[in-house]
Amino acid sequence: MNVSSVDLNLLKAFDALMVERHVTRAGAKIGLAQPSMSNALSRLRSLFHDELFVRTPQGMVPTAKAQKIAPIVSQALSMISEVVEPAAAFDPLTAKGEIRLATSDNLTLVLGTQLAEQLRTAAPGIDLAFRQLDKPTAFDSLDKAQNDFLIGTFDTVPARFFQRPLLEDSFVCLARRDHPGLRKGMSLRRFAEIPHVLMTLSGDHVGVVDRALRKSGFERRVAMAVSSFIVIPDILKQTDYIAAIPASLAEQVAERSNCLIYAPPIELPSWTVSLVWSQSANGSPLCRFVADQIDQLIN
Repeated sequence: MNVSSVDLNLLKAFDALMVERHVTRAGAKIGLAQPSMSNALSRLRSLFHDELFVRTPQGMVPTAKAQKIAPIVSQALSMISEVVEPAAAFDPLTAKGEIRLATSDNLTLVLGTQLAEQLRTAAPGIDLAFRQLDKPTAFDSLDKAQNDFLIGTFDTVPARFFQRPLLEDSFVCLARRDHPGLRKGMSLRRFAEIPHVLMTLSGDHVGVVDRALRKSGFERRVAMAVSSFIVIPDILKQTDYIAAIPASLAEQVAERSNCLIYAPPIELPSWTVSLVWSQSANGSPLCRFVADQIDQLIN
């Protein structure tokens, strides 16, 4: 391929299609009518010798090659824009905008207030929109610029995204301060015998705690299942149940829910909470600033 013969407008069209997944909307995004955008897609397919986008009932789905070249194209366009139109120096004190973060409710509670307070001083014009993290569509939401950041635990993160580890979390046991079954402390037998509250999104009452207990020859009774960690402290405050919840959340809520934190009397897995963002967000001084603020908040 002769680079000098490549029309940079085709790369803009490709980038718009990756975001919009729709020919007409992508055309509108870059100022092209639908016929012109369709022609651009045809030329892109010829240029890259690949379909790039396949029509489905859900919209235009990028092929493996399109996903591979998307971050390179996005970064190239961003670099060209910086050369042709140098951005004004970013000033957090005068910056305005909204940052959209997809995460779990418990991490919103752990991070949300602290981040808002930090930005109130460092960047008072920045607003935060915390949204529920939907893992099946999370990375797609970054590709479509529906979210700026993901905060959570991910088995794998596609290479086209940036990621930064934020914290190591683990399970602790939480119970009300005057729990009658824990006057002598937490033993493995007491941990197994006292009824538990379990957070489950699938409705399955078997979790990592059950698997760990079974290896030690014990079983527990799940007396209540809920779909959110943040409701558990209020439940424990009014019952004789106990629960295994993330340490990051327990440290935030234990005192105000009149609960005590106990080390689990059994080995339970830990996990890494990461911040994930796209090539497009990485090209935004506003997003890079907020990413650094989140990192400072944790570390």
